[in-house]
Amino acid sequence: MGRDESSWPLGGGGDYGTTTLRNIGYGRERSDHTRWGERGQTSTQVIVLSKPVQSWTYVPIGQSDRPNSPHYRDQAQKLFSPARLKPTWWLPEDLAEHIESRTVVGNQ
Repeated sequence: MGRDESSWPLGGGGDYGTTTLRNIGYGRERSDHTRWGERGQTSTQVIVLSKPVQSWTYVPIGQSDRPNSPHYRDQAQKLFSPARLKPTWWLPEDLAEHIESRTVVGNQ
């Protein structure tokens, strides 16, 4: 899996007509003899309907499309390549611990 000049190893892919939690389709072989993932599941989420609800997710690259953001490709390296899910936060108090910025739109 890669973005721009950076890439990380993946497992669980192939073009075998299968659909699994982690099925990645690879592109053609590149000049450096690698094949980069270019299609497959994009926002996998596992949810346990418990009290409170629990869930985990991962995205293949990162949460941001801005190259100058620390979240541009952080999930590819830290989560997607090693096949790790990250927890999501359902309760406001859990989410509050992870807010990095806030934008207010309109009158509050």
